[in-house]
Amino acid sequence: MNLPLNKWEVRSNPTYRISEFQEDEFVQKALAKGMDLREYAHHIESELDMVGQDHEDDYVHQSQAFVDLHGQIKSCDEILETMENLLSIFQTDLGNISTEIQTLQTKSVTMSIQLKNRMAVENYLNELLEGILVTPQLIRKIYDGEIDETWLGALAELNSKMHHAKARQGRHIRALKEVGPELERLRIKTVEKIREFLLSKIKSFRTPNTNVQIMQHSVLLKYKELNQFVMERYSEVALEIRQTYANTLRWYFSNQFETYATGLEKLHKYPYEALFRSFNLALIDNASSEFLFLAEYFSKRTQPDIEGIKAVFLHIFEPTLRLGLIARRYGEFAGSLLLLNDEQTDVLPRLAMLRLETSSLFEIMSKTFADTKSRLIFLINTFDLVLTLLADIRTNGVEAENDHWKQALHQTIALFVEEELKPYFGELISFIRMVDIAGGVSKVQLDHFERASFAFSNTWRQSLLSINASVIQHFSSFKNGTHVLHQVLGQLIVYYTRFHGLLDEKLQEQGPSTNTTMATSTRGWSHQPVGVQTVMVEVKKFRSNFLP
Repeated sequence: MNLPLNKWEVRSNPTYRISEFQEDEFVQKALAKGMDLREYAHHIESELDMVGQDHEDDYVHQSQAFVDLHGQIKSCDEILETMENLLSIFQTDLGNISTEIQTLQTKSVTMSIQLKNRMAVENYLNELLEGILVTPQLIRKIYDGEIDETWLGALAELNSKMHHAKARQGRHIRALKEVGPELERLRIKTVEKIREFLLSKIKSFRTPNTNVQIMQHSVLLKYKELNQFVMERYSEVALEIRQTYANTLRWYFSNQFETYATGLEKLHKYPYEALFRSFNLALIDNASSEFLFLAEYFSKRTQPDIEGIKAVFLHIFEPTLRLGLIARRYGEFAGSLLLLNDEQTDVLPRLAMLRLETSSLFEIMSKTFADTKSRLIFLINTFDLVLTLLADIRTNGVEAENDHWKQALHQTIALFVEEELKPYFGELISFIRMVDIAGGVSKVQLDHFERASFAFSNTWRQSLLSINASVIQHFSSFKNGTHVLHQVLGQLIVYYTRFHGLLDEKLQEQGPSTNTTMATSTRGWSHQPVGVQTVMVEVKKFRSNFLP
């Protein structure tokens, strides 16, 4: 409708339109059917005018609705503008609130730090005040109160205040300087009362028919905090109390055990061994009870002083319990009987009974040692001492005596030899026994022989030196020690010769050849087996220590 008039007139011309739309599909179909396009165009144009008129009428009809819709849209725009303003204000308010929250958070952190610091100062001041404040009630309780459980509470409070004051001595606190003299006066008064109380209780142990154990638990242990306070605050008084206790208990136990021993001596129907056992049981019970009390009351270490106890025990009992003393007394006694009764044979059966009982006693005494080797060493030294004492006696009955102790000595030496070799050549000995149990070398792999040979080759020289030093050290008699060493090294030669024989047998089984030597057969081993002759040459170096 905005086109120029000349262009509109041209385009409204049917001829122009036909030429314009002749490429259209519908126009082509109409032309193909021979229709009059001008009439058809006029018809179409009439319909378009009618449709346009209908639309215009409809628009006119709907104009009020468009006006109302326009008003609604305008109203919505106004509402949206109002909401936008409200949201903008709300956003501004939120920003302000966020800033205020951050400010409050900063203030909260600051106040929290201030509160924490004030609480720390308050706790410190409370602790300081509680530690240095001496109340009149505490003073009256310490000075005028009787020692009981309530008084112990006051003592604990005073001790705590003294700890606080001592811990802060280096700080220049005026209150501590003022309270110091008061605490010192309280300390002296407290120690004075504790001293009088404990000494009176300890001296009451001297009262006849007093049960010390009951007094210890019902009085001293009940108030053991008193002694602990004195030990910490006044060592001189603590030493006096401890010395008074020791003297009193020494007197008490001396009287009690003297009375008990006197009573035991009157029991003639019991053997001395039973009386001795009863006396020692009483001694052990009382000593154990007293030790536990001392450890708890005087705060002594619970770990016993083994060396100190051992020294005291040896000082008291060693003169009568020395191991060599019993063997010496038996040897001298048996030798004396044999010499005095050379022509009398009736003493021999009784001497044989004594010999058996003495052997049993030696066996029992040997069991006091912790390990088998020490037991065997004790028995060898004991048997050798008896034989030495009987060696110069030439009577008819001495042969039986010597035979018995020689047999016991030889058997014990044989056991010791095995025990001595075990730490150094245990693998070799175990291997030989394993072969014997297996029934021969055929069931044993050759690499087992190699391992046993390797273990022996690495340590045998050093082991010989260690065995020599060990044997000579453990036997007091040089003659006996060299004899035992000879037996040990001789048994080693026996074992190693046996090993070489088994190895030869195994190599013959692997590939028998008259021209093959052991060195050739074991060429692939990491270590060649040590020859028996080499071991024997090394053993002969100890010949100077052997018996001639």
